[in-house]
Amino acid sequence: MSMTSKTTASKPMTYLVTGGAGFIGSAAVRRLLSWPGGPGSPDGPGCPNCSDCSGDNSCPQDGRAGNVGNAACLAARKGHGSYDGHGSPNVQDVRVAVVDALRYCANPLSLQALEADPRFAFYQADVADEATLRAIFREVQPDRVLHLAAESHVDRSIDGPRAFLHANVEGTFALLEAARAYWDNLASERQASFRLLHVSTDEVYGDLAKDAAPAAEGSPYCPSSPYSATKAASDHLVRAWTRSFGLPCMVSSCTNNYGPRQFPEKLIPLCILRALEGKTLPLYGDGLQERDWIHVDDHVRALQLVLDKGRPGESYHIAGQAPAANIELVRRLCRLLDELAPDRRPQGIAHFEDLIVHVEDRPGHDARYALDASKLLRELGWKPRIALEQGLEATVRWYLANEAWWRPVLDGSYRLERLGRLNRLDRIGRIDRLDRNERQDSHGRHERQDLAGPPARHGQPTQLQLQGRPGGHDEASRFSEPIGTAGPNGTSGTGKPSGASKASRASVPSAFNGADCPASPSSGNGIFPTDDTSSRSSS
Repeated sequence: MSMTSKTTASKPMTYLVTGGAGFIGSAAVRRLLSWPGGPGSPDGPGCPNCSDCSGDNSCPQDGRAGNVGNAACLAARKGHGSYDGHGSPNVQDVRVAVVDALRYCANPLSLQALEADPRFAFYQADVADEATLRAIFREVQPDRVLHLAAESHVDRSIDGPRAFLHANVEGTFALLEAARAYWDNLASERQASFRLLHVSTDEVYGDLAKDAAPAAEGSPYCPSSPYSATKAASDHLVRAWTRSFGLPCMVSSCTNNYGPRQFPEKLIPLCILRALEGKTLPLYGDGLQERDWIHVDDHVRALQLVLDKGRPGESYHIAGQAPAANIELVRRLCRLLDELAPDRRPQGIAHFEDLIVHVEDRPGHDARYALDASKLLRELGWKPRIALEQGLEATVRWYLANEAWWRPVLDGSYRLERLGRLNRLDRIGRIDRLDRNERQDSHGRHERQDLAGPPARHGQPTQLQLQGRPGGHDEASRFSEPIGTAGPNGTSGTGKPSGASKASRASVPSAFNGADCPASPSSGNGIFPTDDTSSRSSS
């Protein structure tokens, strides 16, 4: 169904998602655009509650942990899905614009199904570039902002903290200022309904004793790493902008995420892919560090609920309620691989668990994180649906079945090394010779400040190149030249008039997946196509 054939008189809900090409961001974008059974679904007609649907009558989550099964999936594909009991909006009335700098952990394949979707727009831009963000806000005219753009890997923050200060602190500051300038100029009705959700982490609370109660909203911050310190700083900025300027913001903090399409520097995909490559599985210290785990689909379901139903100025904790020690988690993954991929075990290894090795602990390694998510249940009715055992099995199955997604990542600049000052050859512990040689070949790459290659082109709506990352280190080579670039006299890359002032169009041209979409004075939304009925109704 094309946007021009829409007959509803309501104004579409427009979301702006920063970091939307990353793991959690792309999951959020797919959820916003694909449920119930929308054309944005990456894996088929789609289910509103998980990303594992193949589009047939089977469901990998069928009957598990309260998840939807076949009947619910079929109902969702017919447009009868539900949103946590609050009713299901028309998916055609939702539009999403993504801002992402396309750093090392972004994978265009995560957004592949959305490239031709007329409800989706993509901007390649640094979230710390305030001028470009202001232009994007004017262009997109969002009702909701989901701020996920961040550097998030603790080990990388130890190796190079400056990038974390730039993305997490300066980036959040720039976003808040751009949002405030946009919000200040909205009509009072739209001001009242506007929301910004800043996504944070459980790590801001620091190390918890084994017998300590989980951290609640309002617990004191005690960050231990450059990553968690910069996230704590960004949380404080968001709350200050709400208190000082009235900007309607909320903060969510979440525990460890896992699921399909996660960049393989994080523990679960790292172990899965290293095991499939026949490499050792390095565990820090004794491996008894405890984390709570949540499937990414449960997380983004909560994010959407908070964005739509949460109260400005409030904080919300999101937790999977599935604590596990790192060594226990890795052993579970090994047992799943033994069951699902026995033919992938390396020669001379009886069980994948034999690949586990203990390495020197990283500096400032917290022993335990835990969040109290009872407020989210009490106020908004959310609780996790995907049990850890079932979620891990579905995740392992996804990586086994989707080598086309992760293989290009391994062919690029990241090759499954552990970071966090463990790239020194004499600090690894028991490692087989093949693994040691591989580390020698890659030694030195992590000393570079910018692992992503040449800087990204900023501030242009960009067409995603969906063949995946070619070999080598050129991050920009995964993408075509920016499209819709402003031409002379205010024209777009197509040579057509852009229909907007030079100030609002030159820096962020009017392009929506390559199509020229002039601003509609009556709709107040210059990037998404509108039809006559919608324009008239909003004038």
